[in-house]
Amino acid sequence: SPGAPRPLAVLQALTNHVGATALQDRRLHQVFGPTPPDCGVEDGVQFFRAVLLGHVAYVDAPLVRYRVGGLSAGAEPWADGAAPSEERRMVFASWVLANLHAYLADLEKVPDLPERERCRALCRRQIALRDLEVAMWRAGPMRRPVVLVRALRRSWLSGNPSHARQAFAGLFRRAGA
Repeated sequence: SPGAPRPLAVLQALTNHVGATALQDRRLHQVFGPTPPDCGVEDGVQFFRAVLLGHVAYVDAPLVRYRVGGLSAGAEPWADGAAPSEERRMVFASWVLANLHAYLADLEKVPDLPERERCRALCRRQIALRDLEVAMWRAGPMRRPVVLVRALRRSWLSGNPSHARQAFAGLFRRAGA
């Protein structure tokens, strides 16, 4: 429909959409199935799916009262107060990574998508940017050298020096954490 967001534009912005204010059609579930369990926040996945199907409408009127707080507020501690801001950032990064994998899979479920190749390429670039950092975080201090060696090997085998740069940047960033 005219004026509806395009999949490529959504991926380029990588914005989060507040699902609490979204009405979702059951066709999203029928076409794409359930949201992958590792997507910590499903709002972006559901919005992207609606965009892929071309069924997005915007109502320019206040329909709900929005309270800032909880996970939405960056300065607020988590419910148990134990998660430091770096931990929170990495949890969010892992969710974004999971969403990117879901976007990539969902692109294959819609026939005749004009921007499919550009969307795939953008998803893969975004995954490559985040994958190593999340892998290093998940590995923990004792296993980070193994993750680093694997990233360097992948860099060498692929001829892509960005893997090596990401590996070293991730190692030093994690070492200081």
